[in-house]
Amino acid sequence: MNKKNNILIIKHGSFGDLIRAGIIINAIKKFHKNSNLILLTSDIYSSLIKKNPDIKDVVIDNRESFFNVSYLMKLRKKLLTYKFKLIYDLQNSQRTFLYKKFLLSNHKWITTNREKHPISGLRGLADMLKREKVSNLKTFISDISWLSTDVNKILLKENIKKNLSDFTINNNGSILNLRLNFIKLLHSL
Repeated sequence: MNKKNNILIIKHGSFGDLIRAGIIINAIKKFHKNSNLILLTSDIYSSLIKKNPDIKDVVIDNRESFFNVSYLMKLRKKLLTYKFKLIYDLQNSQRTFLYKKFLLSNHKWITTNREKHPISGLRGLADMLKREKVSNLKTFISDISWLSTDVNKILLKENIKKNLSDFTINNNGSILNLRLNFIKLLHSL
């Protein structure tokens, strides 16, 4: 892996947030064609997100307490081995703010403006990409066939019902159709 071209994408979030982030991740990959995208996320989602062809590697962050300095130093050491040229913070949380300040302070960060989008995370992410000239409407046409996989274990562990508004699942647990309000959102920008 060419470490000069590594980009970190941070997205812990919930199951639905991570699925919707796939469209954002694809837009970032289209913009940074020759870069390796490394995702920092929770362990529960790693097996699914590893199927995303835009993701080169996944780093697990179990979001342990900030008082667990040993854990944070191990995470920092692991992240520094990638020598990231850029970090996209799709989470934009207090945790990632502290990561920016203390773990990866010497890197360029791109993140959303929470004050402008306190309710809609998707609008914030779309605006972030637009501000950085990463996207246009065509950028968000994405192949999500990698999501067609058995997600029953994740759904059971997270106590998620099978009839969700963001996606439908057939009887064996495979995602058949992902209906995003994202395209409508992009048309409104």
